[in-house]
Amino acid sequence: MNEGKERDMAGPVQSPISHHSRVRVKIDEGLMKDVISSDTFLEAQDADERAKRIYEHNCNRRELKLYNLLRKMVHDFNRELSSTRIRLRIVEEGEGLYLEMDI
Repeated sequence: MNEGKERDMAGPVQSPISHHSRVRVKIDEGLMKDVISSDTFLEAQDADERAKRIYEHNCNRRELKLYNLLRKMVHDFNRELSSTRIRLRIVEEGEGLYLEMDI
């Protein structure tokens, strides 16, 4: 019976990370480009103007869908860890995208 009281009096468990830290990882631009412009056969120089417009439109749609997918993954990750201080976010810097995690 005294064991329970001793545990309660010990206080909260301290985190092994005593300070705020940030981890940043760049998302591979080549991989992103390959996903966005996956149907390169439509990009051929001999394609007519209509085919080029359709290709550009499809690339723009895929880029938006990919970005929205990343945002949803970050949102779901943060929701799962809502009881902790850990936060993940997408950072746009220059021409690149980064995943940044605050711990």
